[in-house]
Order: sequence, then C-alpha cells, then structure tokens
Amino acid sequence: MDSAKINEECVEGVVADVNPESFTVSMMSGDGCKSCGLNNICNQKFITLDRKDAPAGLQKGQKIQFEYDKVIQTSFLLYIVPMLFFIGGIMIAKDVLHISNEVIQFLSAFTATAVSFGIIRLIDKNVSKKKYHINVKVIN
Repeated sequence: MDSAKINEECVEGVVADVNPESFTVSMMSGDGCKSCGLNNICNQKFITLDRKDAPAGLQKGQKIQFEYDKVIQTSFLLYIVPMLFFIGGIMIAKDVLHISNEVIQFLSAFTATAVSFGIIRLIDKNVSKKKYHINVKVIN
C-alpha cells in the first residue's frame, strides 16, 4: 500500500558496506526529510542494520528503499487510543458514576489515559516480538 509508506524523498539510500552480520546504508536526503518519521535516523547519513533485514544478494553500491507498512496503525495506536481513553474517562465519571465535580472527572480522564499508555506498552512488547520492522527493498 503506497499510502502507508514513509515520505519517499527520505527513504532511499545506497549500500555503503555489507558484511555477514550487518550492512551500512548511506542515506540520501531530499526535500521531504524534515517532515519524515525517520528524520532522526537519516540525519546520521549512515545507518547500520542487521543483515537479517536485508534482501538476499544485497551488494555494495545498490540503491535501496525503506518501507514501513504499519504507519497508520502505529499512528492510531499512539494518538487516537489515548484520546479515546481520555474522553472515556470523563464519560465514565460523569455518566456512569454520576460525578459532577469537574476536577474528579479530569482525574478520571487522566487515570484512563495512563491506563491506555500501559496497554500500548503491552501491545508494543507483543508486537515487537513479531516482524515489526522497516522493510528494505532493492530498487535498481
């Protein structure tokens, strides 16, 4: 899905070195780098990745592209879920528990948001054990 890719101007690079354990990529910078999710990594200009993340037959000098297929899911998890828990905390305090004190409603919302961060952390631990990484694709 092309819409789930990271900004294309900053996800390309050239393989600078390949060894049995890892490979090094020289990142190409473009106009979209400032708004890209990988900007902190790309600013290093060279990044080293595990060889297991590389496609078979990767050679020095090949142009590669990084793809990250879970941008929308990750964004939803990090931004929308806590907001829903915050609103849910207010609704529970106000409508279910019939608490009219706004300070307590806010504390309930804050507590629900903290719970959402705990849930996100558990999800992250479970997802990290699976294939949840940046895909590397040779483009030439």
